[in-house]
Amino acid sequence: MATIDILLILAIILLVINLLITLFKKSNFNSNELKNEIIKLHFEISKIDPLVRTEFSINRNEVEKNAKESEFALSREQRIAVLELYKFLSTEPNSNNLSDYVAFLNAAAATGKTTLLKQLMSMLDVNT
Repeated sequence: MATIDILLILAIILLVINLLITLFKKSNFNSNELKNEIIKLHFEISKIDPLVRTEFSINRNEVEKNAKESEFALSREQRIAVLELYKFLSTEPNSNNLSDYVAFLNAAAATGKTTLLKQLMSMLDVNT
C-alpha cells in the first residue's frame, strides 16, 4: 500500500471517531436556565404589548381624524370649483372655446381661491 492510501484510511478513521464522539457526547444543556430566560422574555413582551396596542390605537384615531378632515376640505374645494365653473358658464353661455375655460382657470388659480382649480390646470397641461 502506498502512503497516500494509508493516510486516506487514517483520515477516514479519525473522521468516524470524531462523528461518534460528537453524537454520543452528553451535552451541558441546562433546562432551568432556558426556562428562566423564556420567563424573562415573556415578562418583557407583556410589558411592551400594551404600549404597542395603545400606540396603534392612537395612530388609528389620528389617521381617521386626518382622513375626515381632508375629505371635508376636498369636498369644500370641489363645491367651490363647481360654483366657480357655474359662474363662468352662466356669465359666458356662448363660450365653447377651451381657451376661454383655460383663461377662467388661470384667473381663479391666480386669486388662490382653490387648489383644485390649480390641479385642473395641471391636468390640462396648460402653461401659465
